[in-house]
Amino acid sequence: EDQLIRVITQCDLGERREVKLAYQHLFGRDLVEHVKSETSGDFQKALICLLEAEEAPFDLDADCEAMKAAMDGWGTDEAALISLICSKTPKQMNDVNARFEELYGKSLIGRVKAETSGNFQATLMGTIRGPMKELAHAVRYCMKGWGTDDRGLITLLVHLPDFKKAALIKEYKQEFDRDLIEDIKADTSGDYERALCSLVRPAPDIWAEALEGAMKGLGTSDELLINFMVIAKDEMAEVRRAFQQKTGKSLVEWIEGECS
Repeated sequence: EDQLIRVITQCDLGERREVKLAYQHLFGRDLVEHVKSETSGDFQKALICLLEAEEAPFDLDADCEAMKAAMDGWGTDEAALISLICSKTPKQMNDVNARFEELYGKSLIGRVKAETSGNFQATLMGTIRGPMKELAHAVRYCMKGWGTDDRGLITLLVHLPDFKKAALIKEYKQEFDRDLIEDIKADTSGDYERALCSLVRPAPDIWAEALEGAMKGLGTSDELLINFMVIAKDEMAEVRRAFQQKTGKSLVEWIEGECS
């Protein structure tokens, strides 16, 4: 269940569509139908609503009022919360969060946390936070307390493009006043630590370090140098800048001095 919540709530609508297509291609199964067969109750309904959601216009004040009504009094109208929250785009959800607090003096996520529980609660709260903030919370959850959820960390970090890496580091700092790289180093070690740190650092920085390593010390590993240059060719301008910042020398000058 944790993996389902992590993957689905940290994707926007377009990414969820891509995930469904990729799932069908890789496994020959419809993701929505598979989720239905493996889950139940309000948790299942929330996940299915997220996977099937399409952007649509909505009445901001009316939806905020309906969300409040679904949680007021005795009991909670879970079906209303699902349809009102899990159908929203991240931008719409941001607008709802701001307006709900403006209208009622309480945060929507705080109300939902008080009125729900378990996996259903985690799904709604992840959706309310939005993809990037939820990603930061999910990563923190994997490292918080005793032990580390390695499977969760790998799932969350292995696919990030550079713009999401930078956004994650910033969001993590804002949410927890902690440094993501330092937390990863504190919870992991060895090659695994270096691999995870590389997953959240900009790719040009990693390639710059790899190129320096191929030329540092006695002799130059020509084969490694060639491989790294070929792999990094599409981002070479950024790699050159990162190399200059790290070593104080230009990549071209370094290669000229090391190769013949």
